[in-house]
Amino acid sequence: MLLQKKLIALIIIIISIGLSLETIIASHHSEASPVDMVKNEENNPLGHDPYAEVLITADECSNYQVLINDYPIYSDNNTSGTIIPINPYISNGTNTLAIAAKTGEYREDKICKVSVVLQVKSASKKDSEALEITKLVFNGYPTESIKESSGMELLGFNGTSFVKDKDGYILVSRPRFQNGDYYYGYNSETKKREHMEGTRISQNIRLPIDLRDWKWLHHASKIENNDETKKEIMAIYEEIWTDIRREDWDKLEKIFAAKDRKLSKVLYTKINTAKDIKDEIAKGNYVKSLSADTIKNDVFISVYGEGYVAEATFANGDNILQFNAPSGTTNNSYNVIFAKVDGEFKVVR
Repeated sequence: MLLQKKLIALIIIIISIGLSLETIIASHHSEASPVDMVKNEENNPLGHDPYAEVLITADECSNYQVLINDYPIYSDNNTSGTIIPINPYISNGTNTLAIAAKTGEYREDKICKVSVVLQVKSASKKDSEALEITKLVFNGYPTESIKESSGMELLGFNGTSFVKDKDGYILVSRPRFQNGDYYYGYNSETKKREHMEGTRISQNIRLPIDLRDWKWLHHASKIENNDETKKEIMAIYEEIWTDIRREDWDKLEKIFAAKDRKLSKVLYTKINTAKDIKDEIAKGNYVKSLSADTIKNDVFISVYGEGYVAEATFANGDNILQFNAPSGTTNNSYNVIFAKVDGEFKVVR
């Protein structure tokens, strides 16, 4: 009888432990990732065709840049409200928003203020319906800039907007004001476009957003800003100019195919760069390839995106793929961004 009671007690303990383990395992598997959470929240734009933007205002400013993950997306111009889509520059996880300015541009007798609001909406919504996540402000002075920017916050979604929430999933860091080589421009001493002395305010945002990863980054290597990089990138430009001149649109489409496919997905619209170029030519515009002397003396390589992307521009940052009217004036231009993927340069943005 005693043995039987002990056996029954042991079975009860085993069953009890088994149920506890099952409960723990079930609980673990039921924990949703932040992306799953935003997808399950009705009306949360982060989980339903998210379309992230920055709203930029700038007054009395020059030689400044707005950057997303070290990609310069806007610079120099005063504006009362420029909106730029940033899905092509962000991903699920931590993203960095920054404003950088060239040293010496800001004086006590010159009031300059750059304000950048990171906001998100569903792709079908209007820009006016976008919801603010954070605001970053730069006016040349650390205390005032940090005070006017959003502080460190943990945010969640309340059904209509993003609000402070101790159980939230968006983590906004405290703004950081720094001096150093943060302004990207043309250095007349080294005759390169590179990071130069400047001032920067930046903020990290841990953002759960339903966007696919940029797969090419997993196979990309860092790029050196040297003559070999320039030679390889310009060889691709020569292909582009030749294809346009010959009107070989199928071949041109292949050069931009990978970039167009990805951008079409993150911007929720069909992107066809070759067709856009063909349309420019049909309007009577023309593309003029650059001479060897111009390429040697006036074209410069920029490397950014933490060293993983590059572009070829003129010293002032203007694009070199330009469309000219019959009169010779520039009507439009295209920015072409490269990455070194599996050892070869490819157009990625």
